[in-house]
Amino acid sequence: MTWSRLLGSPAAPNMFSLQGTGLVSYYSMDRRNQDYGVLSQHRTLDYRGHATAGLPFGSNKLFFGNSSGWVARLIEDWQVSAIFSVSTGLPMTVVGRSGLYESRSSSNFSPFTFATSVAPADITPLGTNIFGNFDGAGEVEWKKGGVAGSYFPGINFLRVPDPQCNGVTTSAGAGQSLRARCQALLQAVAVPDASGGNPALVLQNAQPGTRGNLGVSTIEGPGLWNLDASLSKAFKIDESKRLQFRFDATNIFNHPTPCAPVQCPGNGLGTNLSLNPVNPFQAFGAFGQIAAKNLTAPRQFQATVRLDF
Repeated sequence: MTWSRLLGSPAAPNMFSLQGTGLVSYYSMDRRNQDYGVLSQHRTLDYRGHATAGLPFGSNKLFFGNSSGWVARLIEDWQVSAIFSVSTGLPMTVVGRSGLYESRSSSNFSPFTFATSVAPADITPLGTNIFGNFDGAGEVEWKKGGVAGSYFPGINFLRVPDPQCNGVTTSAGAGQSLRARCQALLQAVAVPDASGGNPALVLQNAQPGTRGNLGVSTIEGPGLWNLDASLSKAFKIDESKRLQFRFDATNIFNHPTPCAPVQCPGNGLGTNLSLNPVNPFQAFGAFGQIAAKNLTAPRQFQATVRLDF
């Protein structure tokens, strides 16, 4: 079992392609101390254990100790084993587009070919009243028969145009008004108003020239657990030969394995914590949606036969 807290300068938030590369992603070069915190490799808890036990059946054992002949051969030498692991989720950041002038690709240290510009989002005063600072852990929920899950069950988040676009001119640029382009690229997250009025804004992109006030790595992603097990039976053929049949099961309960942001290998589907789509014309899931389950670890069975001589 490991309890830990890994601190340092951050890698790009929720970006699988940069995590583990050693690249540093400061969001403001003159306020680098504000980016110091838990790293993407941080896990509060990581436990892994295994056990193997021989079943107490057969000759001279607790049960059927007086058995003999073919009956004893059939019920003796059964063995079960299990491997159990559980870990808390990785740190996650609610991201919007960077409002800082120097953040072309979320850092001056990022590769020049990495052209996205992401940075911590702004949380509104109402959002703070409702959700605090979006810190701590959410709660994974998979509705019956649903393909996708949610990390904030019971909350109906709505995507709305970022209100800062209302201050952008409607003058045309490249065949499209600048305000329309802003509204296509910048979105905010709101919750329905209980009285039926306009949705209440809770998250938005940082204002130009400012840094998102929500901070980095404020959310602990979905935790993971897994149980693998095996059952084996050995038959003694003679003094030097032994035949063993073994059955293994991985993810024996076939439970959902939620993905953190961009952490599902092969397709980038994970917990959606981004305010804005990379492509304004792409389908974009609900905020907090977990778009894949059991993508990397479905239940599998395996049978083997082994002869020792």
